[in-house]
Parts: sequence; structure tokens; C-alpha cells
Amino acid sequence: MPRFSGTVIIAFEIAKDGKVRHAMTVSGPRLLQAPVLTAVKQWTFKPYLLSGKPTIVATSISLTVSNF
Repeated sequence: MPRFSGTVIIAFEIAKDGKVRHAMTVSGPRLLQAPVLTAVKQWTFKPYLLSGKPTIVATSISLTVSNF
């Protein structure tokens, strides 16, 4: 069975409640994009605070997958 490796970049927003929204793939091997995007959409972050109040923040992450 063939194995695939590569780096996928995902851009997304972290909402005030820490949930991921508006996630999209920026680059990476096509075969890995969907599973990585699905995983990132399930993540929850500690909300980013600005002057002590939760705020929306845009970010991206680079994930390297090996032997998928």
C-alpha cells in the first residue's frame, strides 16, 4: 500500500469561543488536504485576548504529514 507524505498549509480564523471557522487549504498535496482540513476544523483553541476580551484572530498553520 503506497504511503504519502507532505506539508499542508491551512488558513483559518479562531473565533471568540476558540473554535475554528472559515478554514481553507492554502497549499499541499491534494491527497492530504481533505483529511488535514477535517482535523483542523475539529480543533479548539484558548481564545485570543485583546485588552482582556476574547477577539477573533486570523492565522495559518503548516502541518507535515508522513506515512498517511
